[in-house]
Amino acid sequence: MVTAGGFRLTRDGRGLVITPLPHATGPTIPLRLRPAALPWEMPEPTHVETLDAEGHVVARRSVTRRDGTIVVESEPGVFAYRLVGEETKPSSSSRLSGSGKIR
Repeated sequence: MVTAGGFRLTRDGRGLVITPLPHATGPTIPLRLRPAALPWEMPEPTHVETLDAEGHVVARRSVTRRDGTIVVESEPGVFAYRLVGEETKPSSSSRLSGSGKIR
């Protein structure tokens, strides 16, 4: 992972939750991630879900790839992002708990 800010990475079943840590370095912080470098296996991410503070999916888009990495642009006001593979469908009942775990 390469970034200009701080992020918490949490395994979420077969996906990955990315929680930006508070920062004051600008309106967006890019996160560049190589899934193969993570300490666990997961399906190849195909989508990024934007999560609110209660863990509800508020948006979903295809992942952006550059130079062999997945790039997530952290935007102000977004609580977290979830990288998911093709077989993972968004669930309005999935909620992110205060500990960063999906319940």
